[in-house]
Amino acid sequence: MLVPVDKKHIGILHERFLSSDENFFRNFGKQLPTFNEKGNHYYLYFDPENNFAGYGMLRTFNKYRIPTLGCIIWQEYRRLGNGTRLVSELIAEAKKTRI
Repeated sequence: MLVPVDKKHIGILHERFLSSDENFFRNFGKQLPTFNEKGNHYYLYFDPENNFAGYGMLRTFNKYRIPTLGCIIWQEYRRLGNGTRLVSELIAEAKKTRI
């Protein structure tokens, strides 16, 4: 399940990025967006058991030359189908919002 990033999520998301095993997202955590802004959509991903299992983003032509879909599943939630679900949900969201 995707939940749009809100101001109340910034602390937990920032902490998770800084402890991430992925260099890109660890570095990204230093410049974390404060919340969703026009044309860019940031999401928390919760697995079927409602665990905070990852993060996804959709960035559009409004600020970037090429639209971007990015995601990460935290290490302990990998190899359980969460990556497939997260990407599928992000693609559905992109179609819904016409990104």
